[in-house]
Amino acid sequence: MLRDAQTEVRSTQSLKLEQRQALLANLQEGFENEKQKREGTDRLRRENAVAVESWVAAAEAQARSSTDWRATREVLKNAQQQVRGSDLRREDREGFLNRMRVAFELVNSRQDTARHEYERECAVNAGALRAEISNVVYEAGTSSNFSWTFSHLRTVQQRLKDTGSLTRQDRDALFDALNKGFEILADRRRDYHEGQRRLRVAQERERRRSEWEIRKRERVRGLEGAIYRLQESIRRDLDHKEDLYRQKDRIRPGRRSAEIHAQLNRKAEDVGNRIWSKQEKLGDMEKSLRDLTAEQFR
Repeated sequence: MLRDAQTEVRSTQSLKLEQRQALLANLQEGFENEKQKREGTDRLRRENAVAVESWVAAAEAQARSSTDWRATREVLKNAQQQVRGSDLRREDREGFLNRMRVAFELVNSRQDTARHEYERECAVNAGALRAEISNVVYEAGTSSNFSWTFSHLRTVQQRLKDTGSLTRQDRDALFDALNKGFEILADRRRDYHEGQRRLRVAQERERRRSEWEIRKRERVRGLEGAIYRLQESIRRDLDHKEDLYRQKDRIRPGRRSAEIHAQLNRKAEDVGNRIWSKQEKLGDMEKSLRDLTAEQFR
């Protein structure tokens, strides 16, 4: 615009020399002002470029080293906003934006590599833990050393908790499988203790039954012995009574025959009463023996 005005002033023939010189002087002053303004703008843009360079360089450094992907992307976005929001020369702006694009691509590439490595590590850890859990769950269902097996389960459980590289799905599935082992062991331990309790009860009952049978046999033998002795005593009394009757039959008539006959009758009567009492007692004893023989252990 100033150039056009300068050309027009120079080509206009109707202007006096003083007028032309004054106009050209004003235009030259405009050129000088424009030059100073342009140099100021250029200087400001260079200063802005220096400031933006620190933002971009810091963002690039974080993109190369950090594994905090979210925070790194925030740093890159902030640096990108600094580039777009600053007054910069075109070549500087394009250079900065190109570097930011490369930094974003680097972060994406590094994150993809880290994700693939993490997934590989997760798969390796899950496979190793799956095999170990399978073994300890089998052990929980077969081992008779409950304390050692429980300790082994706890060790594997702690190892699973301490393993950082596992997918949530694998971790949940592995914990479910391990918990099955704890449940199996708890059921077997409960069944074992219940079996031991029942065994102790059965053994105690058998001991009591054996002692009861021993006492019963002793009582039976005692009763049988007492019955035998009482039967023998009755048999002797019966023999004695028969003997008294025979003595009565042999008494010859005489002065004392009636008296002797009476004495023998009294003796025979006494023996008969004793026999009756013993037979009654024998009946009670035989009933007691039958009841004792029929008695069952409870």
